Amino acid sequence: MDKWLKIVTFKRSESDPTIRPIDPSTSNEARRNENMIAEKLIKPCVKDIITCKLGAKYVKEIDTIPLSDTTIPRRIKKMSSFCEDELISRLKSSPHQFTMQLDETTDVAGLAILIVLVRYVWNSTIEEDMLFCKPLIERAIGEKIFELLNKYMEDHGLTWDLCSHICTDGAKALLGSNKGVVSRIKAIAPHMQHSHCCLHRNALVAKRIPKLLKDVLDEVVKIINFIKSKGLNSRLLTLLCEELSSNHKTLLLHAEVRWLSGGKILSRFFELKDEVRIYLNERKSEYAQKLRDQNWLQLVAYLADIFAILNKINISLQGLTGSTTQERLKTAGINGYIAPLHQTWVSLIPSIQNKL
Repeated sequence: MDKWLKIVTFKRSESDPTIRPIDPSTSNEARRNENMIAEKLIKPCVKDIITCKLGAKYVKEIDTIPLSDTTIPRRIKKMSSFCEDELISRLKSSPHQFTMQLDETTDVAGLAILIVLVRYVWNSTIEEDMLFCKPLIERAIGEKIFELLNKYMEDHGLTWDLCSHICTDGAKALLGSNKGVVSRIKAIAPHMQHSHCCLHRNALVAKRIPKLLKDVLDEVVKIINFIKSKGLNSRLLTLLCEELSSNHKTLLLHAEVRWLSGGKILSRFFELKDEVRIYLNERKSEYAQKLRDQNWLQLVAYLADIFAILNKINISLQGLTGSTTQERLKTAGINGYIAPLHQTWVSLIPSIQNKL
């Protein structure tokens, strides 16, 4: 490119005497940022050539020419590789062993993926980054997950001696006593410690709450889905909330993959219970009778308070400032938060004790 810039000269266009030949020194900026060489050097040079030879009116045609179809993906991959190499370098040179968190989940397209997070010490501070996120092409079993994880460690020169602790959820593929990922890792790294993720307890609670409360939660979700499933229903409810000067204009959609979803949708639903009741009455929906039932509304309010406490505890456990000891103390004290609330509800509405 430098040789080409030195030997090529351009004539000024008679129609535009302000145009000057290309100065090779202008390519210095492009050299300093090679990722932008197409925009900073090549395309401007082509535009100057066209301007000098054909005139300024043809330059607009050059602007319509896109760069290579692989330019953006190539740059993204290059930046991603740089970040990955920097993280691997930090894990290797950290004065302390790093810890790892595994999560096998399924995205909205039904693809099973493995997400690995690491926490390590760098410059006397605790850092947390995503090590990788890769799809599980075959079955999401312990053997395949371990092979994917172990291969990544080997390909990047990471040994299990650099890792001291693994945190997982309760999935069988991760915690199986014989074929689980943790047991396979401990087979080659006996020093490895393991802990169960103490966050998102409400996801587990929702599966074990009394049947009456579970039915109420499912009914709330059905009502929300009835409104949110169609854009017209959602817009009409929004207009109604605006007419009534409500604090909120719409309901929140429940999602099983969002751990804090249960508490938020219950709180929002209860705050908009009057607006939802009016709307369902206008639509002559069978769900309207639920919002006229005071006993049913009491259970919704009770669930909203319980899940609000669980959400508060879950959020307090997140972040880099917490420790394992603090997390265990908080999770062990969950009953200390919920029991007084339950007693308050019983004192206000004695009949609720018999319903649970």
